[in-house]
Amino acid sequence: MIEIPYGAQRWDKYGYNSDIQGTEECITPQGGAYVFPTGKGTLTVVSDSENDAAAGTGARTVSVYYLDDSYAAKSATVALDGTTPVNVATDFFRQNNARVATVGSGGKAAGNISFKVGATVYGYIAAGHTRQRQFVYTVPAGKRLKIKQINIFNVNTAANKRLIATLRATWDEKSMTRLTAGIHFMPYGEYVLSDNPVSIVYAIPKYFPEKVDIVAVGISNGTSSPSIMAAGWLEDM
Repeated sequence: MIEIPYGAQRWDKYGYNSDIQGTEECITPQGGAYVFPTGKGTLTVVSDSENDAAAGTGARTVSVYYLDDSYAAKSATVALDGTTPVNVATDFFRQNNARVATVGSGGKAAGNISFKVGATVYGYIAAGHTRQRQFVYTVPAGKRLKIKQINIFNVNTAANKRLIATLRATWDEKSMTRLTAGIHFMPYGEYVLSDNPVSIVYAIPKYFPEKVDIVAVGISNGTSSPSIMAAGWLEDM
């Protein structure tokens, strides 16, 4: 159990990808690379099922936790309208989490729920679930994140195959500066798994200051299905 310092806010992040092969992907249900926005935009939400709607059997409303372009933390709760997009926010810049807030008789999302700016997906709740499971996060303004523990689990479809999972961030701990546009994310942990779990508790937590983007990515020499969970806390700078 992680002991949270007095006055800090508990933090956790989950990620899952059912099909990682020989091209590096973000650990997200939608798969592929994750490209962070370069400017603010209008975020919409849409499902691929008509049952995710205000009177449907699936998800009825969703709560979205995002940052505006000053990296201020904000949230919005909106009613779904099935396969018709619904506006969430006009000042969207980063998406940190999303949850199903209310449901019909099914108790969970009936379809895949996507959060988009234009055609680009920045958040995703997979069908049959109630929470976004993508390991993508940006530290809000005025906060610093400390990651104390990481757990990774993996299943390969064939023997003697491996997954390489890497935690990356736009932060240079040597110079204590946030990386500028065009510089690749720095690695902050790399883990090699077959069908084995990895659980690490850091004696000194991984530290990331405000406005830093964080992702977990994977690449495999077979077909891998990794799940990742990290825990720690947010505190005021």
